[in-house]
Amino acid sequence: MVERFNQTLKEHLCKVVDDNQQGWDRHIPLFLMAYRSARHSSTGHTPSEILIGRNIRLPNEIKFKCPTSESQAEDDYIADLRERLLQNHDNTRLKIKMFSDRMKTRYDIRATTTKFQGGDWV
Repeated sequence: MVERFNQTLKEHLCKVVDDNQQGWDRHIPLFLMAYRSARHSSTGHTPSEILIGRNIRLPNEIKFKCPTSESQAEDDYIADLRERLLQNHDNTRLKIKMFSDRMKTRYDIRATTTKFQGGDWV
């Protein structure tokens, strides 16, 4: 997973970094914001939904003062957040399992098994 994320980060930085490869570190916060607010096909959720129970507010929403969710009493908010997180985690686990099973099935179709006998050169 880490290698896949690093590959995604590298691909993004390659598109926005100057020819002299200076200033790449200034692009990381914007990339992370975009990554954390993008819905992933394997989970069906954004990383921020999975980790904090809601989508992050993007700069355009803050600038144009888009309405946020209604305010709740603290106890109601905590109970609602706990329920949302548990539901998101359960859904994410299920979708990742389904996605993983589908990938394994695709791999198994193309995989070939090689059987070795005693004395074979390998």
